[in-house]
Amino acid sequence: MLLLFIAGSTLTPALQPLQFLVGHCWRTTLSEGPTDTHCFVALEGGTQVRDRHTVRKDGRPIYTGESVFTAPAGKMHFIYTGSTGAHIEGPMHVAGDKMVFDDVDKTGSETSWRQVDPRHYEDVTVAPPALSHFNQRKLFELVPDEKP
Repeated sequence: MLLLFIAGSTLTPALQPLQFLVGHCWRTTLSEGPTDTHCFVALEGGTQVRDRHTVRKDGRPIYTGESVFTAPAGKMHFIYTGSTGAHIEGPMHVAGDKMVFDDVDKTGSETSWRQVDPRHYEDVTVAPPALSHFNQRKLFELVPDEKP
């Protein structure tokens, strides 16, 4: 119980919406079959959160990426880099129970994360009609036997 209290008090106020993710790993199975596991840790005294993820096919890593969440001037911001050269960054905001990644690619798409229950969170992307093939919902489950 003490560990939960310490973990719960580590993030700066602007990063608190990410708190339920920190100290845990979460996994989903992608529609193509591979698994995607995200592991979150607090850094720099709770002023940053790092999410390292690995996509595995048949147990072997085929893609990795890392996001770092910060809150300069009290507003959430993320930087993502991927093993194939992907680089995305931009602001985020909280809307109700969702953390929304603002439209950094200027396509009109919206991606958000939301805690469903203590063991699940969802990652939802809603794209405009011309890009509707990018619409998806991924449900991540807590991986209790894997630690970040």
